[in-house]
Amino acid sequence: MSGLKSTTRGLPSSFGSIAYLVCICVLIASFVALLVPGFAITRLWEDEAYNLSVPLSVARGDGYSSFGVLIGSVPTSFDFRISTGPVVLLPIAVPLLLGVDPVLAGRGVMAAFAVLLAVAAFAVGRQHGGRWGGAAAVGVVLAFNGGITDSPVQGLTDVLGEMPAAAFTLLAIRFLRSRPWLAGLFVGIAIQCKNLAVLSVPALLVVLVITMGPQLRRRLLAAGGFIGTTIIPTTLFESAKLIALGRSAYVTSTRDSYYFLRSGGQSGFDSPPLDKVRTLLAAWGLPIVVVLLLVVGLVVLSLLDLRTGAGTSATGWLLAALLFGSWVGWWLVSIHQPVWIRHPSPGVLAVGALVAGLGVGALRAVGSRGPAIRTNRPPSLVILAGTLALVALGWSIGARVAFAYHPVGETLADQRTAAALVDGLPGDRIRGDWGPMVPIALLADRPPVLAGDDEDTSGIWLLPVWRDLDREELARAGADRACGAGSAMLADGYVYCSASN
Repeated sequence: MSGLKSTTRGLPSSFGSIAYLVCICVLIASFVALLVPGFAITRLWEDEAYNLSVPLSVARGDGYSSFGVLIGSVPTSFDFRISTGPVVLLPIAVPLLLGVDPVLAGRGVMAAFAVLLAVAAFAVGRQHGGRWGGAAAVGVVLAFNGGITDSPVQGLTDVLGEMPAAAFTLLAIRFLRSRPWLAGLFVGIAIQCKNLAVLSVPALLVVLVITMGPQLRRRLLAAGGFIGTTIIPTTLFESAKLIALGRSAYVTSTRDSYYFLRSGGQSGFDSPPLDKVRTLLAAWGLPIVVVLLLVVGLVVLSLLDLRTGAGTSATGWLLAALLFGSWVGWWLVSIHQPVWIRHPSPGVLAVGALVAGLGVGALRAVGSRGPAIRTNRPPSLVILAGTLALVALGWSIGARVAFAYHPVGETLADQRTAAALVDGLPGDRIRGDWGPMVPIALLADRPPVLAGDDEDTSGIWLLPVWRDLDREELARAGADRACGAGSAMLADGYVYCSASN
């Protein structure tokens, strides 16, 4: 309990132990509370469903392929539009082979990655701020709400690569100085969770070279080991891809993947950086002014800490700054990218956990160098700052838990009901626009086809979401044109119909 005793000097050790135990219990309860909605409440949204098509294909013996709904609605091997990587998707095939429901299989695996994220955050936080730093790092990860934009990370169990990428990036930070080769391997794995994790490589490499001392040989060995192991996971995946596709198709797929990564898969947006800043500040469930005050307080605290010349602290703050610039800086200047907090979320989570540990470490350091050394009591300012930070963190986590249990719009239960209704209609395909149609198709176990991808109009049509519309309004909206007079039905916010009626 050395981290705790440093800031509770003069208080009974039992009090500190009890306070820490209560804090850990609250964090565990919050973590479990955030996991539960993913299995019972949180909707399966279209990107998750698209990702799940890959492990379903693997489990059925069709190889590493998607149902290609974004590429002409044709099953596609190594679909370049799926940026969530094999480290996340291949493990989901295991429970699918055992007959587990696709949503439960996917979100069960993602729950395991969420545990890894919490462990990695604690390890990094403890490295810089003792046990209380570890607890704060986990708290920051739990407080971040990525579900506030149109392309969300709804919770800890979403079948997306962002959370696992953040977990492995944090593990890389933890071992960066002690085992550069292991840090490189973790970064390589992070890239195969979410390809945008490549943004972390320059920041980690710069800090690694700086901290390896003046000897050129030592720096080169550390950098070489880091880079060498970073490329291993990607080399293995690309080799498998080359063997599966053949040279010509592999070149085409790689070129498409490069363009997709460079553009983020989006076009036609004009997103002012200020809007993105507001979104980032709003992602913590606190008034923006409170977030700004906390940021200012952290900056002041870090400057006070750095004045003492603490080398480890300086390295940590430098890494946090470079990572923040790599992820959030890229997002802010990419005005063609929409205001979706999901895009920089792996970097935000990694930096948030690192800064939480550094902040607690700085608070301890500044407090221990004040009058407390002579009076054997912690300065009042340290106690006040720590208390306010804990209150803010607790409020933020509570807001995220409340958000998880009160989703806007459809729930997973609504989607399952809708899929059951679709299952009773004739037709072997589900057609419609990108969006709600995709998860319903996956839940109903029927291939999705985007409207307009071919001239065949047979199968089941899922039209855009309309609520509280009568038959005449449905007809005016186009349901009868797609399905024939009187064949449309409204259920759970969707319009379903069979073209054969």
